[in-house]
Amino acid sequence: MPHCRGLISFLLAFLIIANPSAPAQDGLFKDVSFLSSPLCGGRASGTIGASEAARYILRRLEKDGYSPSVQCFTLPADKEGNKGIGRNVIAEIRRPGTSRWVVLTAFYDGMGEMDGKLFPGADSNASGVAGLLAIADSLGADSTPSILKGCNVLLAFLDGNNREMSGAQTFWKKSLSGRNVRSVVDLDIIGSSLAPVKPYHKEFLMVIGADQYRKTLDALASGQGLMLYYQYYMSRDFTEMFYRRMGSRKVFLEHELPVVWFTSGITMNTNRTTDTAETLDYDQLRRRIALIVAWLRKI
Repeated sequence: MPHCRGLISFLLAFLIIANPSAPAQDGLFKDVSFLSSPLCGGRASGTIGASEAARYILRRLEKDGYSPSVQCFTLPADKEGNKGIGRNVIAEIRRPGTSRWVVLTAFYDGMGEMDGKLFPGADSNASGVAGLLAIADSLGADSTPSILKGCNVLLAFLDGNNREMSGAQTFWKKSLSGRNVRSVVDLDIIGSSLAPVKPYHKEFLMVIGADQYRKTLDALASGQGLMLYYQYYMSRDFTEMFYRRMGSRKVFLEHELPVVWFTSGITMNTNRTTDTAETLDYDQLRRRIALIVAWLRKI
């Protein structure tokens, strides 16, 4: 039996290395750690820390061979009346013979610093950004291309989520209006295992707005050892609130775009100083991203 366990561990490790849809945990930790570090200062929109985060995302995309651009916009005034400049980071993959687009989004701004305390925002939403960067890695390395082969792809790292969703509003007006959008896929808080839907299913993910994909997603989740839930904490009211009234999803849904939202839910660390890189579950984060990439290969 010990020999069997050793062989199974070896095979799993081999499959993770050989499978481009399975991101490396150390790379995810590196991305989350930088984005939640004091250098980024909590990534509040309009701050130097948010600019550092935007530059990091740009460098990561350029390393994968993309030609990303920065979409600047004026932020709404904060409590002190300050506006400032917001920055969405955009990259795209155009494919011949199709006018359809799949849009992959994650907001990167955070709460910043308040009363001298840093709010790192590791899970909210450095985890989503790290996930989207990992997906960008897979897309950039996919020369066939077998991921979303029937669609153009738009990657959007959005600023201004905590400033009236102004980044999503700008992205809609400047980049999405008039395009044939098949689906928006939103990664918002996907890195923790601290607040499972059910205490006996701690390896999980919530997928909202994906009823038409349930059969495919369930089959893929089984391979990743994940339990999927299709309502937010199994509540219609919570689903309505968090899916339709919060975050960039609200903007896209108001413009009648179909949105699939992946999330591991809020925890006792969300929007607190304790939301640090060390509190995330990188094994689950890796498997969740692998699931999303595998699903993108199917749709």
